[in-house]
Formats: sequence, structure tokens, C-alpha cells
Amino acid sequence: MKTKNHATALKKLPNPGFKPGTARKQLQEIFPDMELLFYKTALDKPPILNKAEMVLSQATELRKRADRIDAARHGVASSDPRIREIRRFKSTYRLTSNNLVELLALQGFEISRTSLSAYLQGNVKGTDVRLGFSAVGRIVEVDHVTDLYSEFKKLEARYSPVFKKLLSTDMRSLMQSWYLKLDIVSGSKERQLAKIIGVDFTSLFKWYQKNEFPMSIKTLLSITEKIQKHLASQSTLTTRSI
Repeated sequence: MKTKNHATALKKLPNPGFKPGTARKQLQEIFPDMELLFYKTALDKPPILNKAEMVLSQATELRKRADRIDAARHGVASSDPRIREIRRFKSTYRLTSNNLVELLALQGFEISRTSLSAYLQGNVKGTDVRLGFSAVGRIVEVDHVTDLYSEFKKLEARYSPVFKKLLSTDMRSLMQSWYLKLDIVSGSKERQLAKIIGVDFTSLFKWYQKNEFPMSIKTLLSITEKIQKHLASQSTLTTRSI
């Protein structure tokens, strides 16, 4: 379509009241390369693009978008065994990119979700030693992929056993195990648990009713640690009282 601006061109049309024949002629002069479709008359509805042209335009845009996604998923380093291993770990334990960012941050390895995604998609070469690439206040020891993989191995060794245990059951059963450990057997269990772990009781109620895990597995790790600390403190109090 050669018309520079559809909206501007429409403003050139006369106000309603002109004869349909004249309107069609003027529309064809303004849009010489477009087949005009009308409902009943030119005055009933505004002109629209030929349906075939619209479908072709939409298909072209979808193809371009798919090509961009496909290119991102198959970067030059997508077959790197280190990157594939990180993706496998992420998939096995149902982690999001945000989860990995959070867990890596706990180890002092700061990286943004966007940068991490670039690694996982294979768009960062192992030979890339540019200091400014995704490095936030840290020194590149070897190269970016090697450094990330090294941190990932630490993360895997530390959390794999925990992840396996946490995700080996459903959320409802996991919460029931918390109640059992904390000896919460009556009353509003969610409210009692909320006071111990510092999570809003409405969130606990939703997790239990829907039987779904929280968005971040970091939340489960935090809850586990708080329950352990609470039990340890209760044990100390009991020992002192004796």
C-alpha cells in the first residue's frame, strides 16, 4: 500500500452526507492500490484492507517473530555441553530463569534474567571475555560461560538434594509435613504457620487449596530454613527449662 498514512488520508474524506458514488470514487483516488470492501454502502462502515492482504501481512509478521525466537533458541553456543547441562537442571527441577538468578545471587554471582537467558539460548560464546557483558560488579575469572558453569556446579551440589526432596511431592502434602513437624494440629493452621515462617496466611491458604507451589522455589527454601531454625530454638528452650 503506497499511501503514507492511513489515518491522515481518512481525514481528507468529506463529512457524512455525500453521495455513495462520489465517496467510492474519492476513496479509490486516495487508496489507488487497495481494493475497497464495503458492507452495504460506503457510509455504513469505514473501508478495510482486502482480507487476503490482511492474512498475508499477519502471516509474514508471525513468521518473522518465529524466526527471531528460533534464532534465539539456536545460538552459536546452544550445543555447548555446559549450557545444555544448566538447561537440563533448570528443566528437571522446574526452575524459572528468575529462580536461577535468585539462587546464583545467594552465592554472590550477580546476573540479570535477560543476560542469563542469553546464555541459556546459546547466544554467548565461551570465548567471550568482554568485561562489560552481563558482569555486574564482578571480575571475569576465565570467560563468561566458564564462570557461570562453575557457579552453577556449586549451586547444583548445594541444592539438588533439597530440590529433589521438595519437589518429590505435591504442595499440599509438603504443607502437611510442616504442620506435623511443628505440631500444628488444630485451629487455623495457616495462621499459626504464617507466624513462624513469615508468609501471609492467605498465600498459604491458596497454596493448600490449589495444591500448587509458590512461583519461586527460593520461597520453599526460605520456609524450610525458618522451620528448622524454629525447631532448633524450641529444642534449646526445652533443654534450658529441664
